[in-house]
Amino acid sequence: MAGQPRIMQLQIRTRGHPEFDLFSTRSITAGKTSVALADDVVAVSQGAIVRRSLDLPNVLEVAISFGVGVSSTVAANAVWAWLVRGLKQRPQRIEIDHRAVEFEEGVIKRYVEERIRSDAS
Repeated sequence: MAGQPRIMQLQIRTRGHPEFDLFSTRSITAGKTSVALADDVVAVSQGAIVRRSLDLPNVLEVAISFGVGVSSTVAANAVWAWLVRGLKQRPQRIEIDHRAVEFEEGVIKRYVEERIRSDAS
């Protein structure tokens, strides 16, 4: 995969509309609305499933792109800071690359770092 950006899929299940705070806008377009998290680290909205039921969480899908030369530590710190800043409440569930992970700083950062290192090898 040398020379190509790496993509990580993120799915956030929560109450409310975290996409507005995560992307700092009220106008979200899947595949087009993006925010730079750091140099060569970009989050792009992939859409949201908004549920009208009080029992079911809303689902936000995001693709995070990492440039070829980005440090795994820089990327992990940028992703964590973005999530903490944008999520006003703890998500009910978070998945990275279709794998449920705990919403804890060490867990998220470790997963991002491992993903970048494995893609680089």
